[in-house]
Amino acid sequence: EQVYNGLAGLIFVEDENSDALNLPKEYGVNDFPLILQERFFDEENQFRYNEVYDFDGTTGDTPLINGTIRPYIEVGQEWIRLRVVNGSNGRNYDLSLSDGSSFYQIASDGGFLEAPVERANLLLSPGERAEIVVNMSEYQLGEQVFLVDGSTEILEFRLTKEREGNPEPLPNILNDLPSVETEALTDRQIEMSGRGHMVTMNGRQFDMDRIDFTVNQGEKEIWEVTTIPGMMMGDMPHPFHVHGVQFRIISRDGVPPAADEEGWKDTILVSPGETVKIVIEFQKQ
Repeated sequence: EQVYNGLAGLIFVEDENSDALNLPKEYGVNDFPLILQERFFDEENQFRYNEVYDFDGTTGDTPLINGTIRPYIEVGQEWIRLRVVNGSNGRNYDLSLSDGSSFYQIASDGGFLEAPVERANLLLSPGERAEIVVNMSEYQLGEQVFLVDGSTEILEFRLTKEREGNPEPLPNILNDLPSVETEALTDRQIEMSGRGHMVTMNGRQFDMDRIDFTVNQGEKEIWEVTTIPGMMMGDMPHPFHVHGVQFRIISRDGVPPAADEEGWKDTILVSPGETVKIVIEFQKQ
């Protein structure tokens, strides 16, 4: 309910590496924050939550970006950068461009990927973040282009500024990611199941007064995170999130992660019956 009423936002974190990269970084001109949410509104245009609460978190029939209904941004014929967070409390977003053009993902939850990854779509679960860049020089002035979630138009791009020369290519290298070391590490199993108030982890429901795991500061562990298929309550994917640390994905059902999931993460979507293996380090501060 707190998220539904607005408790969601986005923080930009910059450093020497991000400052040095030749990427769009003029805020509001070619660099935009996108906080994705959706709402139900009543007859007085107030949020409806209790009347439409669902087991798995209220969604809505009206998409919002940065709190705006039917938003648009005016852009030039250049690369634009979209820093996206799924700020909803119950919806997965599967983003693409309305004309089917590809774009490039440059960052995940915890920072830049090793290199830009060409994508046709971007799936984000609640709390998950990503940065993408789109080459708007491929469109004509006045042409109508949308960012869509399936068949739903959620953001309009309006081409209003002619390009000045040809856009420079994206950097070939964005980040120097360390290799993933997995030898001789403690291995933990985490099983998620259920829906709504019946959600459990390792068969136990949440209790603020109980500590389930104790970890050693400065050590790495391998966690195997699984969503147990439901019997009575149906199957559903679970977003898995950790506070205070980032992790790297080792595999999904034994298969190495795709390029867009090779970077630092703190939120992953785990489908029913799927096991995602991660390596996580509890760094010393």
